Amino acid sequence: MVAIAAPSGNKWRSLWSIFTILLVLSSGFSILYWQGCSRLNAEREFELALVISQVDDILDNVKDSAREAQSLVGKACSGAEVPLRMLAAHSPYVRTLALVFKERAYCSSVFGEMDIPVNQLHEPGRSLLLVEREHNELNSDVLTPLLSFRQDSEEGAVLVGVYPSELSEKLLIEQSSSRKLGGRQLLQIGNTWLDESGQFLEQRPADDLNWQSYGSSKYLYRIWQGRPEQAPLALLLSGEEGMMMVLVILALGMGGMVYVTWGRMLTPEMEMRRALLRGEFVPFIQPIVSGHDGSLVGAEVLVRWNHYRSGMIRPDLFVPLAEECGVIVPITRELMLEVARELSAHLDQLPPEFHISFNICPIQCHDFTLLEDCQTFLSTFPPDRIRLTLELTERVLLEPTEITMLLFERLDQIGVKIALDDFGTGHSSLSYLQQFRVDYLKIDRCFVAMIGSDALSRDILDGTLDLAQRLGLKTVAEGIENQEQADFLRERQVAYLQGFWFAKPMTMKEFSAYLRTAPELPLNEGGWRPAM
Repeated sequence: MVAIAAPSGNKWRSLWSIFTILLVLSSGFSILYWQGCSRLNAEREFELALVISQVDDILDNVKDSAREAQSLVGKACSGAEVPLRMLAAHSPYVRTLALVFKERAYCSSVFGEMDIPVNQLHEPGRSLLLVEREHNELNSDVLTPLLSFRQDSEEGAVLVGVYPSELSEKLLIEQSSSRKLGGRQLLQIGNTWLDESGQFLEQRPADDLNWQSYGSSKYLYRIWQGRPEQAPLALLLSGEEGMMMVLVILALGMGGMVYVTWGRMLTPEMEMRRALLRGEFVPFIQPIVSGHDGSLVGAEVLVRWNHYRSGMIRPDLFVPLAEECGVIVPITRELMLEVARELSAHLDQLPPEFHISFNICPIQCHDFTLLEDCQTFLSTFPPDRIRLTLELTERVLLEPTEITMLLFERLDQIGVKIALDDFGTGHSSLSYLQQFRVDYLKIDRCFVAMIGSDALSRDILDGTLDLAQRLGLKTVAEGIENQEQADFLRERQVAYLQGFWFAKPMTMKEFSAYLRTAPELPLNEGGWRPAM
């Protein structure tokens, strides 16, 4: 024990010892309590940034649909109804599109021709509005409140209806510490609110939660997170029993200070860079089979975050933020290195010219780092043994700069193929086909899921396949989950198929076992190999 001099006698020695113990305990518990607050604040900032990033992505998609529909304002509904429905079908978030002329909605993608005044429902100058169901005259079949997005122009306006469930789902972060401790998250637009269950609220709930909000820099809305006032103490008592025991032992044995090594405040970018250094971003492999005979021809590499506290985190919760702050570049590089190392050990089990694909985003196309990473990956294997494909996502628009065009040219020179991922759902799929050399089109799972149940989606799918055939591009369909979808795509000569019907995403170790057994699996009645 660190001694503090006492005047004399055992009485004073005991008093100073007790004072030292109490001082260390009170200081240590205060530090632990402060660290609990800091951790919760860091997690709150991280979670709200994630939610705002995802909601902004949804509203960007909705805004793009509204802008495309502006050219139809003023046209007769008989000629605008079908294009409106096509636009609504292309967006995974749009419920309905309505054209407004002289403040009267005259044409809807759901109901066709109509004549409804919208001045009181969604007045000019407000781009976002939450509409209660009893006032939801443009969508009378909807039994829930609706998010209305308004895009004004000189000719009139376009109203876009979005299910609030698309937004309320983003408020649910299952691994959130605040949520585990009884916290809530709300979306505020003007004087109206939306909770995690998609319920419309006229005001913020009157409760004992400690509320904090962050606003979007792009749209007029705020995300609120409320947590119990006792959350830091509850977090301390529920997860730090070991640290408190160590603190007691140190106080009784040494009477000194407690050193704490955890709980430093992290920004989202710092947290991801920490995870990168610790190897928490791991590759998962999903096999791709031939549309002709169901044989294994390639695989897509998917990233997962195996967080040291929260466990496995879905890509949609961190990839957009990783792209925004640039961490996606070193993440992709590490994935390539690990996959190359693992595949080279099983090269004799891979079919000839095995295709392996990685997802990239526009931020990775601004310099030649991606080219160097691809060259490093390919150098691991004998020439022409592995076919590398880069799947370009469309969350952010890729501008055709001089560097970008030269990058794509050099990638083509070393044999790297380019695929447009989720074709038809992003920023500018058609412009990409005109500006860049593309080898594959990936059909989004939202179209595949509607095979057999939605005639319009089937027509859109047929149109996409016809476009690919005319342009001489091979097609890849993802998200296949049943025999009907597989047969439909096979009949239309889709080159490559991917989905749970054939194999789920798996770790590199599981993929090694899959390589040993997949060639021996029998074909089912439809001529396909069953899923692993």
